[in-house]
Formats: sequence, C-alpha cells, structure tokens
Amino acid sequence: MEKRGLRFQYKWLKVFPWLSYSEKFNGAFCKHCVVFAFAGGIGSQRLGSLVLTPFQNWKKATDIKQKKQNRLKLIPIIECIILCGRQEISLRGHRDFGSIKFNNESDGNNSNLNEGNFRAILKYKAKDIDYLKNHLESKSRNKYISPQIQNEIITICGDLILSKLVKMVNSSQCFSVLADETTDVSVKEQLTLCVRFVNGTGKNAKLCEFFLKYVEVHNLTGQHLASTILERLNSCGIDCSKMYGQGYDEASNMSGKFKGVQTIIRNKYPRALYVHRAAHTLNLAVSSSCEQHILLEAIANSDLNPSSKSLKRLCATRWVERYTAVNDFVELFPCVVEALDKISTTFNDKSSTDASMLVKFMDSEFLIALQIVKVVFFHGLPLCKCFQKNDIDLKETVQLAECNVSMLEDLRQNIEKEFKSMYNEAEVY
Repeated sequence: MEKRGLRFQYKWLKVFPWLSYSEKFNGAFCKHCVVFAFAGGIGSQRLGSLVLTPFQNWKKATDIKQKKQNRLKLIPIIECIILCGRQEISLRGHRDFGSIKFNNESDGNNSNLNEGNFRAILKYKAKDIDYLKNHLESKSRNKYISPQIQNEIITICGDLILSKLVKMVNSSQCFSVLADETTDVSVKEQLTLCVRFVNGTGKNAKLCEFFLKYVEVHNLTGQHLASTILERLNSCGIDCSKMYGQGYDEASNMSGKFKGVQTIIRNKYPRALYVHRAAHTLNLAVSSSCEQHILLEAIANSDLNPSSKSLKRLCATRWVERYTAVNDFVELFPCVVEALDKISTTFNDKSSTDASMLVKFMDSEFLIALQIVKVVFFHGLPLCKCFQKNDIDLKETVQLAECNVSMLEDLRQNIEKEFKSMYNEAEVY
C-alpha cells in the first residue's frame, strides 16, 4: 500500500461527517461507533474495523467513494425519467444520442433540434447541479443517459410499482380480476390484465382499479386464457385465493358457461363471481383488429398511392371530420372492397357474414349517394373550419354562410349538370 502512494485523504472528512482519522494508529475510525457501540457487538456481528481497529484499506475507500459519486450522478437521471412517466410524456426526441451540449453556439445550425423531453429536462436540471453538469460534459462513456439505460430504469420502476400494487391487493383480502384481449399495432394478440379492490378501511376506504401488465397470447381458447391469467397473477405474487370477482366481455371464450375463462377460473376459485364488463365496447371501438389489418395491407399494396392510409369514423358532431371521413372512404373504396372480399373468405364467423353483406350493399345507388354527400360536405367545409377557430370573426363567418347558401342554390339550379358530374365520379368505381 505504501508503494502505490495511497493514503488517507483529508477531503474524506467532508464527504463522510462521521469519519475521523487517528495519526497514532494511522487509520480511520467511526467517531460515533467508538463512543456509543456495544463492546460485544450486535448479535453475531462482532466489532472490528472502524470501531476497535483502524481502517487502513485505502484502495477500498476510494472504491466506496467512487460508488457514492456514481450513485449521486444517477439520482437526477432517474428523477427525470420518473418525472416524464408521471406527466405521461415521451422521453425520446429527434436526436437521442451523443453528448448533451450546454452552449448553443457549439451546436451550430442544429441548436433548435428537439433532443426529447428527457434530455431537455436533464439539461435544465444540470444548470443548478455542478457535479451533474460536469458529468454530462465529461468524455466518460458511462453517462447513464442512453435509451437502453432509460429502458432499464423504466423496467425497474415498473417492477417497484408492481410490487407495491401486489402488496396493496393482498392486504385488501379480496379483489376482482379484469382482463380483455386486443390486437396491438404489430398485429399481436395481447391480454390486458387489471385488478380492482378496496384499499383502506372505514372512512379511508377507497375503490381502486389498477393495470398490472400486458401479456402476449398465442391461443385464444378459454382454457389457455384462463391458465395465462392465473399464471400471471401468481407470478406477480398475488394470492388468487382472495379472488372474489371476474370482469370480462361477452365473447364466448371469456363468458362461456362450459369452456369460458370465467367458468374455468370459478371451478378453481368458486367465490370468483363473473360480471360482464359493458365498458369493453370502448375498447372494441378504438383497438386495432385482424380485420383492420387486412384493410391496412390492402392500402399498403395498392397502386393508387392514396393520401390517406386509413379510414376514419363518421363523427356525429364535427362536420369537418365528416367530410374527411367520407372523402377518405371514397379515395380508399377499391381497397375497402378488396379487404371485405378477403375477410368474407378468410374468417368463419360473424365478421365474414357482415363483410359479404356490406359488399352486396355497395351498389350503384350507394355509390351515387356517396358522391352527393361528399359534394354537400365539401361546400360546407370552409364554414365549418371557420367555426372551429379560436379567434372567430363574425363578419367573415357571415360572409362564408352567405356564400354557402349561394353555392347550394347554384347547385339546385344546375342540378342536371352537377348530378351528371357526380354520376360520372361514381361510375369510376
């Protein structure tokens, strides 16, 4: 140790307030432990270094200090990631690599590039923390800010949150499991697993419903889904013997009386009563499905090169959205027909029957009516957009309304010419 030139550092006394140095013993002691520690130690742990004998392993001391400094740098990085999570904002930007620069002039023309919320918040935070700023500006390769490190920290946070939720569920003595299957954007079947329980007692009791995790499934039979739900609950640490309720949709594989998920789980846990989740209609309205994937494939493989890449719902209140929905449908009509034909022959359920009926209903009368609706919505579009403005001008709005009336009157007076134009457009399809 003498040959390497390692010795006690005076600055350690500032870093560790409990530390003291003995020149007589040429070593370090814990001044609190020396005065107040029990002579025999605590339990099986005997007193030794820093208490009865001097600490002289300076190499280990520097390692401890380095670990403490690394942890100190990591804390604000973790705090920024947690902040983004709590505020439900994305971490990534257009540039998530390279060093974080604090001098805009060094960025040249790229000073306005969006580095993402995480890097922007961290950069702002570092202005008031010198050691963090020095760390981010250093040439060290281990800065703990890469997307991979971000994902690791997010995963750790998720595990910690899950463990707290599990503890709350088990302490509630009873809970209900809520599950629904949907297809994500990559056309993978996923099971959304949630729990519902009462937290607290008396006046402090509160009904809680929390999401646990997504589970990818490859088999949609009731037996497989029931096994998956129970396995995942057990893997989380939840005591399934406290399950008093089940909430799923009315699909036969979930609600079936013989082979449905609710029946299989109830055979094992008789107190877990099944209640239909009526709110699953919302999920059906917004989730991606296998049928929708067929339409997306038809659009992607089309030679039309349409401006729109998907269909939109016909909004009941916003007329601006109605025009967009109708216009996109007209533009994608060949792709829609192709997708419906494929659905009618691919599936052997209600969706195939519905697809066949829809194709038959798209006759000449339907196509002409579609063109008429498109023209009417188009004429009202400028006025609708004007109504959407925050700083709407009354004079401009009145003028647009009068212009709208004038265009509709002109449409009626020249109905034969206009209808022929609409008919020709419908005839293309």
